[in-house]
Amino acid sequence: MLLSFLAQQKCDPDIDIQGMSVDSRFVKKGYLFAAIDGGKVDGVDYIPQAEQNGAAAILTRHGVKANIPVIHAKEPRQVLAHMASRFYDDKPGFLAGITGTNGKTSTANFVAQLWAMLGCAGGSLGTLGVQVKRFDQKVYAKPLTHTTPEPVILHQHIQSATKAGCEKLAMEVSSHALAQYRADGLRYDVAAFTNLTQDHLDFHDNFQDYFDAKKRLFAELLKSDGLAVVNVDGAGSEDLIADLSKRNINIFTTGKSFSSPSGQIEKADLNLDLLIPTAEGLSLRIGYKDRDYEISVPLVGAFQAENILTATAIVMHSGFAIDDIVPLLARLEGVPGRMQLAGTHKGAGIYVDYAHTPDAISTALSAARAHTKG
Repeated sequence: MLLSFLAQQKCDPDIDIQGMSVDSRFVKKGYLFAAIDGGKVDGVDYIPQAEQNGAAAILTRHGVKANIPVIHAKEPRQVLAHMASRFYDDKPGFLAGITGTNGKTSTANFVAQLWAMLGCAGGSLGTLGVQVKRFDQKVYAKPLTHTTPEPVILHQHIQSATKAGCEKLAMEVSSHALAQYRADGLRYDVAAFTNLTQDHLDFHDNFQDYFDAKKRLFAELLKSDGLAVVNVDGAGSEDLIADLSKRNINIFTTGKSFSSPSGQIEKADLNLDLLIPTAEGLSLRIGYKDRDYEISVPLVGAFQAENILTATAIVMHSGFAIDDIVPLLARLEGVPGRMQLAGTHKGAGIYVDYAHTPDAISTALSAARAHTKG
Protein backbone atom coordinates (compact mmCIF):
# COMPACT_ATOMS: atom_id res chain seq x y z
CA MET A 1 0.00 0.00 0.00
CA LEU A 2 1.47 3.36 -1.01
CA LEU A 3 2.86 5.59 1.73
CA SER A 4 1.02 8.62 0.29
CA PHE A 5 -2.31 6.84 0.75
CA LEU A 6 -1.50 5.70 4.28
CA ALA A 7 -0.27 9.15 5.34
CA GLN A 8 -2.83 11.06 3.25
CA GLN A 9 -0.13 13.40 1.98
CA LYS A 10 2.27 13.74 -0.94
CA CYS A 11 5.35 11.55 -0.53
CA ASP A 12 8.53 11.53 -2.60
CA PRO A 13 9.56 8.79 -2.98
CA ASP A 14 6.14 7.18 -2.70
CA ILE A 15 7.10 3.83 -1.20
CA ASP A 16 4.98 0.67 -1.27
CA ILE A 17 4.60 -0.21 2.43
CA GLN A 18 4.48 -3.95 3.19
CA GLY A 19 3.58 -3.74 6.89
CA MET A 20 3.95 -1.63 10.01
CA SER A 21 5.10 -1.95 13.60
CA VAL A 22 5.74 0.08 16.75
CA ASP A 23 8.38 -2.45 17.84
CA SER A 24 11.68 -2.28 15.94
CA ARG A 25 12.32 -5.98 16.67
CA PHE A 26 9.36 -6.94 14.50
CA VAL A 27 10.17 -4.64 11.59
CA LYS A 28 10.75 -6.41 8.26
CA LYS A 29 11.82 -5.26 4.83
CA GLY A 30 9.40 -2.68 3.44
CA TYR A 31 7.77 -1.91 6.82
CA LEU A 32 6.84 1.46 8.27
CA PHE A 33 8.26 1.88 11.77
CA ALA A 34 6.30 4.13 14.15
CA ALA A 35 8.90 5.68 16.45
CA ILE A 36 6.71 6.77 19.35
CA ASP A 37 7.62 7.93 22.84
CA GLY A 38 6.19 5.31 25.17
CA GLY A 39 7.00 7.12 28.40
CA LYS A 40 9.53 4.58 29.64
CA VAL A 41 11.01 3.88 26.20
CA ASP A 42 11.36 6.32 23.29
CA GLY A 43 10.89 4.67 19.90
CA VAL A 44 13.20 7.27 18.32
CA ASP A 45 16.14 5.50 19.99
CA TYR A 46 15.30 2.37 18.00
CA ILE A 47 15.20 3.93 14.53
CA PRO A 48 18.70 2.58 13.69
CA GLN A 49 17.59 -0.96 14.56
CA ALA A 50 14.41 -0.56 12.47
CA GLU A 51 16.51 0.68 9.52
CA GLN A 52 18.86 -2.26 9.92
CA ASN A 53 15.86 -4.63 9.86
CA GLY A 54 14.69 -3.20 6.54
CA ALA A 55 12.29 -0.38 7.45
CA ALA A 56 11.25 1.63 4.38
CA ALA A 57 9.82 4.67 6.21
CA ILE A 58 9.49 6.18 9.69
CA LEU A 59 6.54 7.85 11.39
CA THR A 60 7.60 10.06 14.28
CA ARG A 61 7.43 13.50 15.88
CA HIS A 62 8.74 16.72 14.33
CA GLY A 63 12.47 17.30 14.40
CA VAL A 64 13.54 13.66 14.18
CA LYS A 65 15.76 12.65 11.25
CA ALA A 66 16.54 9.25 9.72
CA ASN A 67 18.34 7.71 6.73
CA ILE A 68 15.01 6.75 5.12
CA PRO A 69 11.85 8.79 4.37
CA VAL A 70 10.17 10.22 7.47
CA ILE A 71 6.54 11.19 8.06
CA HIS A 72 6.47 13.83 10.78
CA ALA A 73 3.37 14.45 12.90
CA LYS A 74 2.36 16.54 15.88
CA GLU A 75 0.54 13.49 17.30
CA PRO A 76 2.25 10.41 15.81
CA ARG A 77 0.01 8.07 17.82
CA GLN A 78 -3.11 9.55 16.28
CA VAL A 79 -1.67 9.44 12.76
CA LEU A 80 -0.60 5.81 13.30
CA ALA A 81 -4.17 4.88 14.29
CA HIS A 82 -5.51 6.22 11.00
CA MET A 83 -2.69 4.67 8.98
CA ALA A 84 -3.28 1.26 10.59
CA SER A 85 -7.01 1.56 9.87
CA ARG A 86 -6.27 2.20 6.17
CA PHE A 87 -3.70 -0.61 5.94
CA TYR A 88 -5.95 -3.19 7.63
CA ASP A 89 -9.17 -1.89 6.12
CA ASP A 90 -11.61 -4.80 6.59
CA LYS A 91 -14.15 -3.89 9.30
CA PRO A 92 -17.37 -5.48 10.57
CA GLY A 93 -20.63 -3.94 9.38
CA PHE A 94 -21.46 -2.71 12.88
CA LEU A 95 -19.11 -1.49 15.60
CA ALA A 96 -19.97 -0.65 19.22
CA GLY A 97 -17.51 0.92 21.66
CA ILE A 98 -18.04 0.55 25.41
CA THR A 99 -16.28 2.74 27.95
CA GLY A 100 -16.52 3.23 31.72
CA THR A 101 -14.67 2.28 34.87
CA ASN A 102 -16.58 -0.93 35.62
CA GLY A 103 -18.80 -3.17 33.53
CA LYS A 104 -17.08 -2.89 30.12
CA THR A 105 -16.05 -6.54 29.93
CA SER A 106 -19.39 -7.98 31.05
CA THR A 107 -21.37 -5.66 28.78
CA ALA A 108 -19.27 -6.45 25.69
CA ASN A 109 -19.47 -10.16 26.48
CA PHE A 110 -23.27 -10.03 26.93
CA VAL A 111 -23.62 -8.23 23.58
CA ALA A 112 -21.56 -10.90 21.84
CA GLN A 113 -23.56 -13.70 23.50
CA LEU A 114 -26.85 -12.16 22.38
CA TRP A 115 -25.64 -11.69 18.81
CA ALA A 116 -24.51 -15.32 18.69
CA MET A 117 -27.87 -16.55 20.03
CA LEU A 118 -29.63 -14.42 17.41
CA GLY A 119 -27.67 -16.19 14.68
CA CYS A 120 -25.31 -13.32 13.96
CA ALA A 121 -21.54 -13.83 13.82
CA GLY A 122 -20.85 -11.22 16.47
CA GLY A 123 -17.94 -10.76 18.79
CA SER A 124 -16.27 -8.89 21.59
CA LEU A 125 -12.80 -7.38 21.92
CA GLY A 126 -11.21 -6.44 25.22
CA THR A 127 -9.90 -7.89 28.46
CA LEU A 128 -10.94 -11.43 27.49
CA GLY A 129 -9.30 -11.13 24.06
CA VAL A 130 -11.07 -11.24 20.70
CA GLN A 131 -13.91 -13.75 20.60
CA VAL A 132 -16.38 -14.25 17.75
CA LYS A 133 -19.20 -16.82 17.68
CA ARG A 134 -22.32 -17.67 15.71
CA PHE A 135 -24.69 -19.84 17.76
CA ASP A 136 -22.22 -22.23 19.50
CA GLN A 137 -19.64 -22.20 16.74
CA LYS A 138 -16.44 -20.29 17.42
CA VAL A 139 -15.48 -18.15 14.41
CA TYR A 140 -12.36 -16.42 15.76
CA ALA A 141 -10.56 -16.33 19.12
CA LYS A 142 -7.26 -14.69 20.07
CA PRO A 143 -5.84 -13.40 23.39
CA LEU A 144 -4.82 -9.76 23.89
CA THR A 145 -2.23 -8.19 26.21
CA HIS A 146 -4.20 -4.93 26.62
CA THR A 147 -7.91 -4.13 26.93
CA THR A 148 -7.58 -1.92 23.85
CA PRO A 149 -4.32 -2.80 22.02
CA GLU A 150 -2.05 -0.39 20.17
CA PRO A 151 -3.45 0.47 16.71
CA VAL A 152 -1.47 -1.97 14.54
CA ILE A 153 -2.38 -4.99 16.70
CA LEU A 154 -5.96 -3.73 17.10
CA HIS A 155 -6.60 -3.40 13.36
CA GLN A 156 -4.82 -6.67 12.56
CA HIS A 157 -7.26 -8.49 14.87
CA ILE A 158 -10.32 -6.62 13.62
CA GLN A 159 -9.42 -7.40 9.99
CA SER A 160 -8.70 -11.07 10.79
CA ALA A 161 -11.98 -11.41 12.69
CA THR A 162 -13.87 -9.73 9.83
CA LYS A 163 -12.31 -12.03 7.24
CA ALA A 164 -13.27 -14.98 9.46
CA GLY A 165 -16.89 -13.85 9.20
CA CYS A 166 -17.45 -11.37 12.07
CA GLU A 167 -20.46 -9.20 11.18
CA LYS A 168 -20.76 -7.09 14.34
CA LEU A 169 -18.22 -6.28 17.05
CA ALA A 170 -18.52 -4.83 20.56
CA MET A 171 -15.22 -3.62 21.95
CA GLU A 172 -14.04 -2.22 25.24
CA VAL A 173 -12.42 1.19 24.87
CA SER A 174 -10.23 2.06 27.84
CA SER A 175 -9.33 5.56 29.02
CA HIS A 176 -5.66 4.80 28.29
CA ALA A 177 -6.57 3.95 24.70
CA LEU A 178 -8.65 7.09 24.28
CA ALA A 179 -5.93 9.32 25.75
CA GLN A 180 -3.31 7.68 23.51
CA TYR A 181 -5.47 7.77 20.34
CA ARG A 182 -5.30 3.96 19.93
CA ALA A 183 -8.89 3.71 18.66
CA ASP A 184 -8.86 6.86 16.51
CA GLY A 185 -8.87 4.93 13.26
CA LEU A 186 -12.35 3.58 14.05
CA ARG A 187 -15.82 5.10 13.80
CA TYR A 188 -18.47 3.64 16.06
CA ASP A 189 -22.15 3.11 15.26
CA VAL A 190 -22.92 3.01 18.99
CA ALA A 191 -20.86 4.31 21.92
CA ALA A 192 -21.92 3.12 25.38
CA PHE A 193 -21.16 4.43 28.87
CA THR A 194 -21.34 2.22 31.97
CA ASN A 195 -20.11 4.43 34.85
CA LEU A 196 -17.18 6.54 35.98
CA THR A 197 -15.50 6.14 39.37
CA GLN A 198 -12.00 6.73 40.69
CA ASP A 199 -9.47 4.67 38.76
CA HIS A 200 -6.28 5.02 36.70
CA LEU A 201 -5.19 8.24 38.45
CA ASP A 202 -1.66 6.84 38.21
CA PHE A 203 -1.98 7.52 34.47
CA HIS A 204 -4.33 10.52 34.24
CA ASP A 205 -3.40 13.84 35.83
CA ASN A 206 -6.69 14.08 37.72
CA PHE A 207 -10.28 12.85 37.68
CA GLN A 208 -11.41 15.48 35.14
CA ASP A 209 -8.62 14.42 32.78
CA TYR A 210 -9.84 10.83 33.19
CA PHE A 211 -13.43 11.85 32.40
CA ASP A 212 -12.35 13.96 29.41
CA ALA A 213 -10.54 10.94 27.96
CA LYS A 214 -13.74 8.90 28.21
CA LYS A 215 -15.75 11.65 26.51
CA ARG A 216 -13.56 11.41 23.39
CA LEU A 217 -15.37 8.19 22.46
CA PHE A 218 -18.63 10.13 22.08
CA ALA A 219 -17.37 13.52 20.94
CA GLU A 220 -14.78 12.39 18.37
CA LEU A 221 -15.08 8.68 17.52
CA LEU A 222 -18.85 8.18 17.31
CA LYS A 223 -20.30 8.49 13.81
CA SER A 224 -22.23 11.71 13.14
CA ASP A 225 -25.45 9.68 12.93
CA GLY A 226 -24.38 7.30 15.70
CA LEU A 227 -26.04 6.69 19.05
CA ALA A 228 -24.80 7.20 22.61
CA VAL A 229 -26.15 4.58 25.05
CA VAL A 230 -25.89 5.86 28.63
CA ASN A 231 -26.49 3.88 31.82
CA VAL A 232 -28.23 6.53 33.95
CA ASP A 233 -27.58 4.52 37.12
CA GLY A 234 -23.85 4.77 36.59
CA ALA A 235 -21.81 7.44 38.39
CA GLY A 236 -21.03 10.34 36.07
CA SER A 237 -24.01 9.75 33.78
CA GLU A 238 -25.71 13.11 34.46
CA ASP A 239 -22.55 15.05 33.56
CA LEU A 240 -22.10 12.99 30.42
CA ILE A 241 -25.73 13.40 29.32
CA ALA A 242 -25.45 17.17 29.80
CA ASP A 243 -22.28 17.23 27.69
CA LEU A 244 -23.77 15.04 24.95
CA SER A 245 -26.94 17.17 24.84
CA LYS A 246 -24.86 20.29 24.20
CA ARG A 247 -23.18 18.50 21.31
CA ASN A 248 -26.58 17.39 19.86
CA ILE A 249 -25.55 13.73 20.02
CA ASN A 250 -28.38 11.18 19.88
CA ILE A 251 -28.84 9.63 23.34
CA PHE A 252 -30.56 6.40 24.42
CA THR A 253 -30.76 5.91 28.18
CA THR A 254 -30.96 2.70 30.21
CA GLY A 255 -31.69 2.16 33.91
CA LYS A 256 -34.04 3.85 36.34
CA SER A 257 -35.40 7.40 36.43
CA PHE A 258 -32.92 10.27 36.14
CA SER A 259 -32.74 14.04 36.14
CA SER A 260 -32.55 15.31 32.56
CA PRO A 261 -30.54 18.44 31.56
CA SER A 262 -33.83 20.37 31.67
CA GLY A 263 -34.24 19.43 35.32
CA GLN A 264 -37.17 17.07 34.71
CA ILE A 265 -37.27 13.59 36.24
CA GLU A 266 -37.56 11.16 33.34
CA LYS A 267 -37.73 7.41 32.94
CA ALA A 268 -34.87 5.86 31.02
CA ASP A 269 -35.71 4.79 27.45
CA LEU A 270 -35.07 1.18 28.45
CA ASN A 271 -36.33 1.34 32.00
CA LEU A 272 -35.53 -0.88 34.96
CA ASP A 273 -38.88 -0.96 36.79
CA LEU A 274 -38.12 -3.70 39.31
CA LEU A 275 -35.10 -5.64 40.54
CA ILE A 276 -35.32 -8.45 43.09
CA PRO A 277 -32.24 -10.47 44.11
CA THR A 278 -33.02 -14.18 44.39
CA ALA A 279 -31.06 -17.26 45.37
CA GLU A 280 -30.72 -18.10 41.68
CA GLY A 281 -29.85 -14.62 40.42
CA LEU A 282 -31.99 -11.61 39.57
CA SER A 283 -35.67 -11.13 38.83
CA LEU A 284 -36.21 -8.08 36.60
CA ARG A 285 -39.04 -6.10 35.12
CA ILE A 286 -37.99 -3.80 32.31
CA GLY A 287 -40.06 -1.39 30.28
CA TYR A 288 -39.65 -0.15 26.73
CA LYS A 289 -42.18 2.27 25.24
CA ASP A 290 -45.58 0.82 26.16
CA ARG A 291 -44.40 -2.74 26.89
CA ASP A 292 -43.24 -4.41 30.12
CA TYR A 293 -41.09 -7.54 30.24
CA GLU A 294 -40.51 -9.78 33.26
CA ILE A 295 -37.40 -11.94 33.19
CA SER A 296 -35.11 -13.93 35.48
CA VAL A 297 -31.38 -14.00 34.83
CA PRO A 298 -28.86 -16.37 36.45
CA LEU A 299 -26.45 -13.60 37.43
CA VAL A 300 -25.53 -12.20 40.85
CA GLY A 301 -25.34 -8.49 41.63
CA ALA A 302 -27.63 -5.56 40.95
CA PHE A 303 -24.90 -4.01 38.78
CA GLN A 304 -25.40 -6.89 36.35
CA ALA A 305 -28.87 -5.54 35.62
CA GLU A 306 -27.18 -2.31 34.44
CA ASN A 307 -24.82 -4.28 32.19
CA ILE A 308 -27.71 -6.36 30.81
CA LEU A 309 -29.78 -3.30 29.92
CA THR A 310 -26.80 -1.57 28.30
CA ALA A 311 -26.06 -4.72 26.27
CA THR A 312 -29.72 -5.04 25.28
CA ALA A 313 -29.76 -1.43 24.04
CA ILE A 314 -26.64 -2.00 21.92
CA VAL A 315 -28.10 -5.14 20.34
CA MET A 316 -31.43 -3.37 19.71
CA HIS A 317 -29.66 -0.62 17.82
CA SER A 318 -27.65 -3.10 15.80
CA GLY A 319 -30.85 -4.16 14.06
CA PHE A 320 -32.71 -6.60 16.33
CA ALA A 321 -36.16 -6.26 17.91
CA ILE A 322 -36.47 -6.17 21.68
CA ASP A 323 -39.12 -8.92 21.51
CA ASP A 324 -36.47 -11.22 20.04
CA ILE A 325 -33.79 -10.18 22.53
CA VAL A 326 -35.63 -10.39 25.87
CA PRO A 327 -36.31 -14.17 25.84
CA LEU A 328 -32.56 -14.74 25.41
CA LEU A 329 -31.53 -12.76 28.51
CA ALA A 330 -32.29 -15.72 30.78
CA ARG A 331 -29.60 -17.67 28.92
CA LEU A 332 -26.79 -15.17 29.49
CA GLU A 333 -23.69 -16.55 31.13
CA GLY A 334 -21.47 -14.50 33.44
CA VAL A 335 -17.96 -13.58 32.44
CA PRO A 336 -15.25 -15.81 33.97
CA GLY A 337 -13.80 -14.12 37.04
CA ARG A 338 -16.66 -11.59 37.32
CA MET A 339 -18.85 -12.59 40.30
CA GLN A 340 -18.40 -16.18 39.14
CA LEU A 341 -19.86 -18.91 41.34
CA ALA A 342 -16.92 -21.17 42.19
CA GLY A 343 -18.68 -23.45 44.66
CA THR A 344 -20.62 -23.59 47.91
CA HIS A 345 -19.81 -24.29 51.56
CA LYS A 346 -22.60 -25.21 53.99
CA GLY A 347 -25.12 -23.58 51.67
CA ALA A 348 -23.15 -20.35 51.19
CA GLY A 349 -21.96 -19.33 47.74
CA ILE A 350 -18.26 -18.79 47.05
CA TYR A 351 -17.50 -16.32 44.28
CA VAL A 352 -14.48 -15.24 42.27
CA ASP A 353 -14.36 -11.59 41.20
CA TYR A 354 -11.96 -9.25 39.45
CA ALA A 355 -12.64 -6.20 41.66
CA HIS A 356 -9.44 -4.18 42.11
CA THR A 357 -10.59 -0.63 42.90
CA PRO A 358 -12.32 0.62 46.08
CA ASP A 359 -15.59 1.17 44.22
CA ALA A 360 -15.46 -2.23 42.50
CA ILE A 361 -14.79 -4.07 45.79
CA SER A 362 -17.63 -2.21 47.49
CA THR A 363 -19.92 -3.01 44.56
CA ALA A 364 -19.00 -6.71 44.65
CA LEU A 365 -19.61 -6.99 48.41
CA SER A 366 -22.89 -5.09 48.19
CA ALA A 367 -23.97 -7.29 45.30
CA ALA A 368 -23.25 -10.48 47.23
CA ARG A 369 -24.98 -9.23 50.38
CA ALA A 370 -28.32 -8.94 48.63
CA HIS A 371 -28.22 -12.68 47.86
CA THR A 372 -27.42 -13.82 51.40
CA LYS A 373 -29.37 -14.58 54.56
CA GLY A 374 -28.06 -13.74 58.03
